[in-house]
Parts: sequence; structure tokens; C-alpha cells
Amino acid sequence: MSRKTAREKAFRLIFEYSVNSRDVDEMLEDDYEVDEEDDGDINSILDRNDLEYITDVVRGTFANLDKIDSLIKECIVGWDFDRLAKVTLAVLRLALYELLFREDIPVKVIINEAIEIAKKYQGEKAAPFINGALGAAAEKVRK
Repeated sequence: MSRKTAREKAFRLIFEYSVNSRDVDEMLEDDYEVDEEDDGDINSILDRNDLEYITDVVRGTFANLDKIDSLIKECIVGWDFDRLAKVTLAVLRLALYELLFREDIPVKVIINEAIEIAKKYQGEKAAPFINGALGAAAEKVRK
């Protein structure tokens, strides 16, 4: 699996948590169960590195949620955090975790991948907002 696919999987888990607030470890465990009959399922093509990345990002996002959400609030000037769409919030949380804690991933990659995920799940209109918020965050975090 490509990192892009693993990142999207992590996004979907972060989004799922925002919708139903399940225990993170339980959610990860349930999600990694592979349906042997469904060869097209994203889980069937996960390798060890993908699982480690997804687990790190999902657990890390929720372990650092206060810090991440605080940074989101700083970077969305003029917007109400509590009114952000759950998809937008999940994209920002994922990307900000990577910005803060995954220095092995270049800023441009983080922002571009976040924009692509936002476009896929929210449409083209989401791109400028995500780009602006993450650009502001990158300036604060990775000087």
C-alpha cells in the first residue's frame, strides 16, 4: 500500500472517532480485521509499515488532541472551531499531527495530501480553507 492510501485510512479512522467516539484501540483492532473474502478491501493490502504508520498517527492524534485542537484554533482566524465540518476537522487533525510529530514527512507532502483528502470527501471548495489553515500552522510549527 502506498503512504497515500495509508494516510487516507488514518483519516477515515480519525473521522470515525469524531462521529462516534469509540475507544481508539478498539476501533483500530476492529478496523484491522481483514475480511478474507473481500480482496478489494483496503485492509487486505495493508503491510506492517502501513499498520505502524496508521497506528502511530491515529493513536498519536488522540494522545495529543488538546495540543492539535489548540493549534487548529490559532490557525482558523475568523472561523468557529465548533462549527467546522467533521471531515475538515479530521483532515486538519491528521495533518497537524504529522506537522508536529512526523518530521520525516515534508511540509509540502502533508499539505498536498490533506488537500487531496479534503477534495475527495468534501469537494473542491474545501481546498483553500485546508491550505490556508495548514500553511499558517506550518509557519508556526516548522520554522
